[in-house]
Amino acid sequence: MAEVVVSIAIEKIGNLLNEEAMFLLGVRGQVEDLQTELKRMQSFLRDADNIQYKNNRVRNWIGEIRELTYKAENVLDAFVLKAASRSSRFGGLCDMARRVVCIINECINLHKVGVEIGEIKVKIANLTTSLDTYGVNRLRDSEGSNSEHNEEFLLRRTYSHYIEEDFVGFKENISKLVAQLMRDDNQCQIVSICGMGGLGKTTLARKVYHHQTIRRHFDRFGWTTISQQWRFKDVLQRLLTGLMPENTEKIKSMSGEELLRQLFKIQENRKCLVVLDDVWSTKVWHIIQSGFPNGKTRSKILLTSRYRNVAEDIDRFVFIHEPRLFDDEDSWELLRKKAFPRSSEDPDSQIDKEMKDLGMKMVTQCGGLPLAIVVLGGLLATKYTLSEWKKVYENVESHQMNKGKFYGEEEYERILWVLSLSYHELPCELKACFLYLGHYPEDFEIEVEKLCQLWISEGFVLESKGHKKTREETKMDVAISYLSKLAQRYMVQVTLEEDYPTPIKHTRFTKCRLHDLIRDLCLSKAEEENFFEINDYRHSNQQVQPSFSSMDASLTSSSGSNAIHRLINYLDYDTNINRLGQKERIQGTRTIKFIFFGDGSQLQVIHLCKDFKILRVLDLEYMQCPYVYRQVLPKEIGNLILLRYLGLRNTNFNELPSSVGNLKYLQTLDLQTGSNITVPNVLWKMEGLMHLYLPSPNLLNTKGKLRIDGLSKLETLVNFTSDKVDAKGLFKLSNLKALSDAYLNVKHDDDLAMINNYFFHHKHLLQFASFEVQIDDSCKDESISLLRKFVTYDRLGDLTIRGIIVGKLSDYLSSSSLVNLVNLSMMNSLLEDDPMPILEMLPNLRSLVLHNAFVGKEVFCSIGGFPHLQYLSLCYIDNLEEWRVEEGAMPNLSELQITSCKELKKIPDGLKFISNLKSLVFKFMPAAFQDRVRVENENEGEDFHIVQHICRIEFYDCDVEMVDLTDAIIFN
Repeated sequence: MAEVVVSIAIEKIGNLLNEEAMFLLGVRGQVEDLQTELKRMQSFLRDADNIQYKNNRVRNWIGEIRELTYKAENVLDAFVLKAASRSSRFGGLCDMARRVVCIINECINLHKVGVEIGEIKVKIANLTTSLDTYGVNRLRDSEGSNSEHNEEFLLRRTYSHYIEEDFVGFKENISKLVAQLMRDDNQCQIVSICGMGGLGKTTLARKVYHHQTIRRHFDRFGWTTISQQWRFKDVLQRLLTGLMPENTEKIKSMSGEELLRQLFKIQENRKCLVVLDDVWSTKVWHIIQSGFPNGKTRSKILLTSRYRNVAEDIDRFVFIHEPRLFDDEDSWELLRKKAFPRSSEDPDSQIDKEMKDLGMKMVTQCGGLPLAIVVLGGLLATKYTLSEWKKVYENVESHQMNKGKFYGEEEYERILWVLSLSYHELPCELKACFLYLGHYPEDFEIEVEKLCQLWISEGFVLESKGHKKTREETKMDVAISYLSKLAQRYMVQVTLEEDYPTPIKHTRFTKCRLHDLIRDLCLSKAEEENFFEINDYRHSNQQVQPSFSSMDASLTSSSGSNAIHRLINYLDYDTNINRLGQKERIQGTRTIKFIFFGDGSQLQVIHLCKDFKILRVLDLEYMQCPYVYRQVLPKEIGNLILLRYLGLRNTNFNELPSSVGNLKYLQTLDLQTGSNITVPNVLWKMEGLMHLYLPSPNLLNTKGKLRIDGLSKLETLVNFTSDKVDAKGLFKLSNLKALSDAYLNVKHDDDLAMINNYFFHHKHLLQFASFEVQIDDSCKDESISLLRKFVTYDRLGDLTIRGIIVGKLSDYLSSSSLVNLVNLSMMNSLLEDDPMPILEMLPNLRSLVLHNAFVGKEVFCSIGGFPHLQYLSLCYIDNLEEWRVEEGAMPNLSELQITSCKELKKIPDGLKFISNLKSLVFKFMPAAFQDRVRVENENEGEDFHIVQHICRIEFYDCDVEMVDLTDAIIFN
């Protein structure tokens, strides 16, 4: 881990020498000497990192090196901060006396910094000599553990979504659980999966939850994860949102009592499957049990827990299933699939006999635990030679533990040790990224885009050494590749997104999370490395240290330092904090993050700006003060000149001070607040900005149009609106890759013409664009002509058109130009001709919403049309009487929603040919129409044969009372 801290410092010093040379006049020589000494140290650290787990003396040295490197960074940061502040303060004319004082102060500061750097350099040199004397090997870059071939192979491999694709040894378990849940046994409502962490309980529950037989048997489904840290309303809201997705907004505003009542009613009136995942104690059940019917009901509960007594205490009639630990045969089979992924695809592939023998010996150390086997397999998949396998085997054998079965603390420690093998083998740049994941709470879903931006802001994402960097490759691309490698090693679980077609490049990952045991490993290593500190302020106004951390004791023994480098704060909705931490421990803090578990907290942001001078990351997402009518970000925020990340998403700040223009190093600025916010016209000054998230257009207040012409490094621009942002600035954004959720009013034809010019005639790197376009009745012919040109832009991935479309749809949308359009919504278009012949030719369309878009009586979907469409919504098409679908149309359609098409006589016959159709929803349709597809008292409607293959059919009538407005039919 010290290796990555030193690597970050070397790169940072290099950037200072190249880009901020004017600030370093007078100390440049000392800074260059420090960089040279760090580079010399770096060559020893890879071997030292491996040895430290066996030798306390080396571990202590590494701890000292790490803290010295942090200190060197802090000294340079503080110096640059003062120099930059002086530069901005005395940039103009000042009187001679003040200038003389300023020069004297600069000389004093230069001397002081020079002395500090010199002392640090001497200490690092002495430690380097100690490592050399002790026999730690000096490694060249070329001797790293992963070759380019290795990395390419990792990137080629498929991903595991919550480790489900290699489901070894669980088929029998699935069958038992499905059969139990299908039983019409009113006495046994709860089925429980019990066993130790890492056994695959959640994976097994998820398989059952999505099982086709279960999907046909139940008509409503809800899932919530309880875990050790849970909140009453969060648990109920997640359950009800799954069971009643049509009422999501109402559910958010309900009281706890209302949530329990609705949860009870929906389970009493419908056949529901509710999953309570990761229940640690009976306390949560005693609090929420009034939301579950205890008499005759068709609903069932599937519960997972590490403890059998939890399930038994909840219900004495509970059916308990305890998956067994894998035997040697299943353990090897799972390891083989992970370590040799190609062997599953190619039955004829041969595995080296010696490798197999080593693998079978190593896998016994996993104790039959699937998670440990999967992680070990992910490690071995990066090793290609017998010698590399032998080295891993030697590491396994060197760990002296009892053989055979094991229980309690020994079992836990042994499993953590097996998992730690993969951590020790990570390349240095991945170790910091992995440890960073540990600060998120248990079972927290992490947004990937934001995570990668935070990694970059922290300095974890280093310049690529293995290949020549192209202009198109960004640090975000490198960060995504880091996450890919962690996922390939099964150190993190990722949620994959459907790829956008080329040439649009869109991130494949949306969310990620850590398994509980992996998080335990992460926290353990983070404590060893003094990586971050977590303050848990929930349910208290006093600082509470988390149970895993006794930072002061551990740090004093390893590095002699108890400085806080990254400070993470868990806050409850009513927490009131004035200041964070002891002054002597927070002077070098570079990251402050707040993770909120409620509706908002009171926090004195001004103290953050004064106490944390060299802050790089300040994330205030979800910080809302419910009792404050108007909240203004303090002007002192502009003093945090070294800030790289400022997150204000879902806060209630109403005004941004003009001093934010001082933040010239800022890389990510997230202004997606939850309330109206006034933004001064200073964003253009932030020359380092790479990712800008503006407020939504209806919440953004400005005086005139915002300038963005100074943001030449910008890669991501979200919520651009030509009404409030100067479109001329787009031509200066030479590195822009994504223009997302942009808004354009067609009546402003000057802006539209400018954007067309940017799209079609200006050289740029734009890869993805998504727009909402508003067409007003007052639009001129020239504006319509410009719009027709605009919608042919081949990088449009998402498009929403609101307003009457003048002329024929074929004049706007073309399959030859919109080859990359994935999502299309048309609102109030009032088309006279059937739009389907045009829309079905869009080759990559996956989602289509037509809302009052057509005034005719008939639409027709032909064979081969809509080849990739997955979601279709027809809403408020008032005159539609007949919809015809040919066999072979929409072959991949999985969800269909029809809302308030009052004149539609019947469902199209062609739906019976769409085998992928899983969900059919009718909202506010005439009773006669619904009766044709209903099953009433075992009597099938006359069109039921068309939809009988669809797992889930739902009907929503008038908005009277939540539980009474739905009906559903399911098929056994």
